[in-house]
Amino acid sequence: IAALAGLLAAHGKLHDHTAFVNEVMQREALGPTALGEGLAVPHGKCAAVREAAFAVATLREPVAWQGVEGDEPVRLIFLLAIPAAQAGTTHIQLLTELTTLLVDDAVREAAINAPSAEALLAILEARPLPPPAPVEDADQPVVVCVTACPAGIAHTYMAAEYLERAGRRLGITVYTEKQGANGIE
Repeated sequence: IAALAGLLAAHGKLHDHTAFVNEVMQREALGPTALGEGLAVPHGKCAAVREAAFAVATLREPVAWQGVEGDEPVRLIFLLAIPAAQAGTTHIQLLTELTTLLVDDAVREAAINAPSAEALLAILEARPLPPPAPVEDADQPVVVCVTACPAGIAHTYMAAEYLERAGRRLGITVYTEKQGANGIE
């Protein structure tokens, strides 16, 4: 976290490196930011941030990171830096877009193995095509579900994406209501 925050500071994204690192560590103490699948998204929302930004680390060897069910092996870390005034907008939008994109196994693996920062940004900007809308068939099962998490951000959207993708693989139409920080979708 300190190393990634150092990159943000070196690029002029922070007013105060130490205050930002302290904010991120306080957030880490509140609950896990490992999201499964080798991904962690620590974040800080505070006045120490000059401009919304993120720094990324891809690791050859995984590190243990606190997840919902204990330590998880993590190879891809996105540190988000958000100005305090954008805590309810930019933070949620960036986290939602990022986790929805990285739930795709191929995208996540390509990001982990990107040979350069430019290649990683190209992967993130590529935006895969959305999956086709479910086509109901009278013989095809339909599942309706609700996803939510205490913070209502990353896990809410990742769970919905996993359920919908699993349904497509199994020939089941899945409709998901997301109850998150953005409200009910």
